[in-house]
Amino acid sequence: MTSKQAVVELFSPLLRELGHPLTRFERTHYELPGGISERNGDVQLTFGSRTVHLAGAANGASLIVNDIPWADPFAGPLDEETRAFLEKAGRWVLVDVSAMHPNARVIGVELTEFFPIVDDAEFCSGVQLWFEEEAFSVIVDGDEVELVWGRDLLPGHRLLWAGVP
Repeated sequence: MTSKQAVVELFSPLLRELGHPLTRFERTHYELPGGISERNGDVQLTFGSRTVHLAGAANGASLIVNDIPWADPFAGPLDEETRAFLEKAGRWVLVDVSAMHPNARVIGVELTEFFPIVDDAEFCSGVQLWFEEEAFSVIVDGDEVELVWGRDLLPGHRLLWAGVP
């Protein structure tokens, strides 16, 4: 999945957002009975009225990029058995992290560039996003979606090429 055409297709939702300011920064976090785990989770970015959802693929190594907002699979009325299960096992929830440090530094800032990231197995495992002087990477690593601030990458990952397309 590292041909230039395949990568351009994968990142087409981000291509549309180049030059647009980020208006909302969200993550999916796992909510347990004792609180929310904020370590990992999908990244959802909103640019005005459009959304870009960055998630891990079923293979645990590839990034999925789409313009379909995250949907809670348990939204709406729940039967008693499902409710009891979720109270014990937890569930994914979408959390607005726009005001949290360091995320707040990119709110209102234009997306200026992005760079695909591949892992050692050549899976398109992430993307590095640049908002003027600020940068962060969203990387799928071992079934987890990691958020790394700055221009450094996780070990075993590299930029595929500078700039798309």
